[in-house]
Amino acid sequence: MDVRFNLTAVLAVLAVLDLLVDRLLTRLFLPAASGADGGAHGLVWLGAFVSHLAGALALLVFATSFLGLIRRRELYPRSLRMVASILAVFFVLLFTAAVSTYPPSTRLFVQLRVSHAFFAFMTLLAVWRVPVPGRTKLGMTLFTLPLVLHTAALFCSETSFMRGGGLAGQLARIGELTAFLAAGGAPLLLPQSLRNTRASAFVWLVGAVAVALVGLLASTKFDLMQVLALYGLRLELPPLSLPGAWAYLLLFALAVFGAITAVIPALLSGGGDRLLAYGIVMIITAGYQIGSPPDLAISTAGLLAMAVGIARRGAGTLPPNEPIPVSSAPQPA
Repeated sequence: MDVRFNLTAVLAVLAVLDLLVDRLLTRLFLPAASGADGGAHGLVWLGAFVSHLAGALALLVFATSFLGLIRRRELYPRSLRMVASILAVFFVLLFTAAVSTYPPSTRLFVQLRVSHAFFAFMTLLAVWRVPVPGRTKLGMTLFTLPLVLHTAALFCSETSFMRGGGLAGQLARIGELTAFLAAGGAPLLLPQSLRNTRASAFVWLVGAVAVALVGLLASTKFDLMQVLALYGLRLELPPLSLPGAWAYLLLFALAVFGAITAVIPALLSGGGDRLLAYGIVMIITAGYQIGSPPDLAISTAGLLAMAVGIARRGAGTLPPNEPIPVSSAPQPA
């Protein structure tokens, strides 16, 4: 039990390293490193190694955690347990096939994304069965919808279904805005104890500094900010000359502030709150327009970590005579 939680923490760290080393440092600042000196070539190798290691560890954490949940009859009710298990098996098999034929074919990757979206939807339904406040269920919904909507957009763009109607672009745009709302509203929608911390002043200071940095980049180095967002978080920031661009940028700054003020207190709280923070970190660092199997595995493991963290928070909210649908055993800090 303790080992799995430690692996989840390691996975969250590897997800951040994958973002910084593989997607930003090597792919953005060293695009032609294959013909460069030994140091640059070593960084490219390190970035690829971190990415594949994070993907493999994400699949391990996801598979062992899901099997444990099914064995303990935790999170998933009986009505969803069989369907969620079948989807989880399909995801693992498709991920293994995608990695074995890396880079995977477009058709195989779309199938992997579809299985991921259906599993995310089943997990969301399971969270709605957990006795937690409605705002917490709404917060989980906002984190899940972007994954489902972008998969639907990818499916529409890669098939003949509604290809010429602009549906794919509209779904992707709605999903991106929903992702901003999810991160920005996380401190208000997720469990209330995330706001009860002695380090609240430090958390607000870090969030304010991050927002100020976003504003500084937008006003002085917006081209650099666009590239960082595209390669790092896979977000397409519109040019400032377009109508509504500043409103979009404001939502982005709100998302940055919300993610920081939700994750840091949760990490300091421990227990299920810390597991919830790991999930938020993995989902955000995987990016919105997920383009590789390792990042998709990280996002799936993060989604499951969020759901389990919320479920274990709700285990103590039932009346004394009500059956507890999730594990109420003490969780390690």
